[in-house]
Amino acid sequence: MRVIVIGAGGAGITAAIEAKRNNGDAEVIIVDKRKRIGFAPCALPYVLAGDIKSFDDKSYP
Repeated sequence: MRVIVIGAGGAGITAAIEAKRNNGDAEVIIVDKRKRIGFAPCALPYVLAGDIKSFDDKSYP
């Protein structure tokens, strides 16, 4: 089984994890246009307030 997930936001990552959890033999591919996955847009206020230096602190390479 091959699963292709479009988008690496919270929902996409969750979908990929659940697909693999439900079928350990599945090939799971995540496609996203960004360089880093797991970006949380809700972190914007924290970056602007200076609580987080950059978005790179809240994403995964």
